[in-house]
Amino acid sequence: MSIAQPLESMADIETALEIDPLSYKVRCSPLIAFFKATFQMAEIYYQSTAFESALVYFHRGRNIRPAARDFVLGVTKAETAIDNVIGEATGVKFTVSKDAQDGDTNILSTELPGAFFANFKPDAMFSKKHLRQLKRLMGKSYYAVRHIEQLLVAEERLQMYLKNSTEIHALVKEAHRYLRIRSEFWRQQEPMYRRARKTTEPKSVKEEKGPSRGDLKALQRVLHMLQDINDVQQTGDHEKTLRLCLGLRKDVKSLNPGILEKQEIMADIWAFEAVSHFQLQNFQEARDCFGEQLKICRDEGLQHHIPRCLENLGRAYAKLGSYRSAESVWIERLRYDITGLDKAWLHYEIALCDMELGKYEDAIVHGLACKKTAETEFDLNWELKAGVLIAQAHFALDNLSEAQFYFQNAQYTAYVLNNQTVERLLTEALEDVDKAIETNERKAVEEEYERLFNQAEHPMLFTIRNRNQDFDADLEKGSGKN
Repeated sequence: MSIAQPLESMADIETALEIDPLSYKVRCSPLIAFFKATFQMAEIYYQSTAFESALVYFHRGRNIRPAARDFVLGVTKAETAIDNVIGEATGVKFTVSKDAQDGDTNILSTELPGAFFANFKPDAMFSKKHLRQLKRLMGKSYYAVRHIEQLLVAEERLQMYLKNSTEIHALVKEAHRYLRIRSEFWRQQEPMYRRARKTTEPKSVKEEKGPSRGDLKALQRVLHMLQDINDVQQTGDHEKTLRLCLGLRKDVKSLNPGILEKQEIMADIWAFEAVSHFQLQNFQEARDCFGEQLKICRDEGLQHHIPRCLENLGRAYAKLGSYRSAESVWIERLRYDITGLDKAWLHYEIALCDMELGKYEDAIVHGLACKKTAETEFDLNWELKAGVLIAQAHFALDNLSEAQFYFQNAQYTAYVLNNQTVERLLTEALEDVDKAIETNERKAVEEEYERLFNQAEHPMLFTIRNRNQDFDADLEKGSGKN
């Protein structure tokens, strides 16, 4: 198949298909080998421009293995190739030949005719029309075809000056045959509407010029410099990273504005600089650099960079104590696609900001979201962190029973993780919760005792009031009788 000899490869594949896959004893799965053979047969027909036969084998493989993507794509590309060759189905008219009228039913054949390849004789010259089509289809390879044809014509001269002219002629003949087959293939593959568009559309008066060779070299040098900055940053030399970023930014500003990657490179430079400032604990500079990166990404539509920018910018705000800004940035980050432990981390950071801002109800909501994600990912560490945070928020709201429940769950998780330090701290926290519960219970008892004591200190008020009410009732009864 690689050297454009489909007849030979077809014979091998037919031999493979004749073997019963259920009785064929090989190391690999026999069914897999059978499916591969079917797919290769379809590819051979497709590369030989016998698209109908290729479609038959692609359909056969898809019926056997409907989930195989290769066969599904093969059916699609074979049908597309057939449409490109014959055009729309509405313009096709079928005629009945004389052989068909006589009763010959074996007119259509799925076999690839051997005469198809025999027609490509190496010494046959192209027509002028075919040469024009070939030049348009093959581009720069067209001149290689012309050179090979000249070598074929000059066989006698080669024999006069070269000892191995026969071998050279054989190689040239094979290359010429291969190029003829491929040119015919691409001629049939190119859609008709595309060919019409190339011939009818006028050329634009002013074509856009791409980057020059000098611009490409400068861009390549900048990309190598970015890789060097990344390597230096990975070693921990952040001071040198900042110096390299400063110099590279000047070089990038001098690039041609027409280079599409220029703004994306500037965003990467700001990101490298921000990370180095963050590691050096220059949080204000890190915040400014992350902000510049985010601005470029939004202006240039670099959507795949924005989520990471928001995460890093939120970290910088949190380190500066700007918890409200950090919360706002991280909530915006939630609008983008995020899954797994990254989602657990983000909800946890938002909950911490809510705790600092005194928004304990919101902290509980985000803490529960973090805990749910951690349980889905089977990560006990994040489950432990979320449980402790939820318990602290309930404790701040004086929901002591809920706080006690989540502290106990977190203590058990720490026991499972064999984290004795956290387990000891949670034991102390539970003691504080128990003391608070005991204090609240004692306070409730004291309030009830005080109420009862005040009621018992003035018993006559209640007694006299009751006796006076009875006396008034007797008077009313007596007056009624009189």
